[in-house]
Amino acid sequence: MAYIALSPKDKQELVADMKTAQEHICRLRDLKTSGSTLDAIRSQQEALQENVFKVFIKWKEEWRFVLTFVPELVSTALATLEATSEDVPPNDVLFEMVLDFLRNLTLCISPKRMTRYWPTEVSWLVKLVRWLEHSLAAQSNWSTLYVLILWLSSAVRTPFDLSRFDVNTAKDEHSLAHRIDDIIRGTAQNYALLPVVHLLAGSFYSRPDIVRSSSRLERFIGSLLIQLKSDRSSVNDKVCCLRSLATLLKTIDRSTMSVHVDQIVEPVMTLVDSPHELLAKLSIKILGRSALTRIRPRLLKWRYNCGKRIIDGSVAKSADSTNGKPPPLLKEIKSSSAEDDLLPDLDDKDEEEDFDFDELPPYFEALIQLLLSSLNHPASVVRLSVAKYLASICSRLPYQFSADILGHVVEHLASPTMDDLAWHGACLALAEFVRRGYVRVDFMVRVVEVVEKALFYEHLKGKTRAFLFIYTLMIILLHCFPTLL
Repeated sequence: MAYIALSPKDKQELVADMKTAQEHICRLRDLKTSGSTLDAIRSQQEALQENVFKVFIKWKEEWRFVLTFVPELVSTALATLEATSEDVPPNDVLFEMVLDFLRNLTLCISPKRMTRYWPTEVSWLVKLVRWLEHSLAAQSNWSTLYVLILWLSSAVRTPFDLSRFDVNTAKDEHSLAHRIDDIIRGTAQNYALLPVVHLLAGSFYSRPDIVRSSSRLERFIGSLLIQLKSDRSSVNDKVCCLRSLATLLKTIDRSTMSVHVDQIVEPVMTLVDSPHELLAKLSIKILGRSALTRIRPRLLKWRYNCGKRIIDGSVAKSADSTNGKPPPLLKEIKSSSAEDDLLPDLDDKDEEEDFDFDELPPYFEALIQLLLSSLNHPASVVRLSVAKYLASICSRLPYQFSADILGHVVEHLASPTMDDLAWHGACLALAEFVRRGYVRVDFMVRVVEVVEKALFYEHLKGKTRAFLFIYTLMIILLHCFPTLL
């Protein structure tokens, strides 16, 4: 994807702002080395933090241009931390100011992008755990915990077994793995740390040495489910639990999580209809990833019946330059969907015989019905998530199962009594099916008929449906009839 370049004036402004941030962190290092008093540091703390906060918030929308300066800013901040003692007291003002600087930088480019810039040397691992334990015991501000947990989520990915860092191996409670496990379980329900705790949980519990001792993962999932089922849990507590469960289903191996999937799905299915947008979105993610965990990936034979597109480069080479005609911008793409000699002779019955129906859980039909009914959820992000996971699940099912789900979506679109929300969700699902190539040629006729009728929809019914169907039509043209473009 191409991005708009900055103007020369904006480039100068960006360089000046990043220089201001660099000078801020250098100023903190000078305060540390000069031995300034605590009162002198606190007198400058608020002004320095406010200036840096304004700089990073200003460039949050244009975070791509800030990435060039991130390595230098992080290295300078780490040099300031290295100048501190081995055991940094959690109430150290300079220590908190450096971490607050890193938090503002993280909020500018997002926590997931920041994970690639943290140092992952072994020397930082034990030190980070010690800093986190001190900060939790002293109840430090959330920005300090935010940065340390995010940093630890990168450092814990070390390829070495964590038991190699244990000083006293006689007791498990003193092991490094046990200490990290306590940190995760102690902060899992902290809503202020929601963007980072799930990253640490996914990095830690997906480690091979932690997976071998499955008791830690089982205890953590059990504690999340207890919190999820409790009537005393607030909405924020449930959101934290769902966020961690969704990350575990994404990062941990399928064979490991398949044991825990069934007990996860039961309490989550009741939360899909929640009016809370984030709660419903995370519930859809967990249900979709749970279904993908139970059904193993496979090569879809019926996928070949969706047609082939052959790029013919000879057309571009045969441009008539002598007549002054410009060369074609795009190569001709021939669609061979109707050419039977290029398509293998596949039998849907043979495909169903190869499919292991024991992989489908007892609640699979109810789960699909729940996803289909969630296509008319009031939140657009929830509808988009439902469309994504419906297409992903169908990519692992026999064609007859996928055709039933797709037919249900098309029937919804053909119904004149549906409201705009349901139309929006059905359009997103249909476009996702077509984009991934899961619609066979014989079924494409019904899809085109529905889109054709929608293009002439009454203006009084609203513009939303027209825009959605134009988007769906562009997806169909791009993936099925590229010669028209």
